[in-house]
Amino acid sequence: MLLQNIGKLLGVRPIERKDKKTGKIDMMVESTVQFEAIDEKGYPRFSTENITLDYEDYYDILKDGVGKYVCITYITITTANGAMFFPDNDMPVLVFDKNPLDYSKFIRPLKTDEVKKA
Repeated sequence: MLLQNIGKLLGVRPIERKDKKTGKIDMMVESTVQFEAIDEKGYPRFSTENITLDYEDYYDILKDGVGKYVCITYITITTANGAMFFPDNDMPVLVFDKNPLDYSKFIRPLKTDEVKKA
């Protein structure tokens, strides 16, 4: 299954990770992506994720995209211990100037708790 994390790219920073088995240091890039939406009652909803990606493949793309909107695709692996999510290196990171999921333009009548009497 493929999943997409879509949101505003708030920050990008290079990080080092040491492989516990080999001792080799790998460069990664940590990106902070914030999803923004407005629910049916007009309240804002936010979800912020820190996503770690390969440095060589993603740093140049992401550092120029801070303040813009990105879509990062994940693959899902389900095991006996639960589901795991990994960025899909075969899919490109998409960068948008505007929010491709602009919920502010999505207008739906408000739901009410009123029960109609027969």
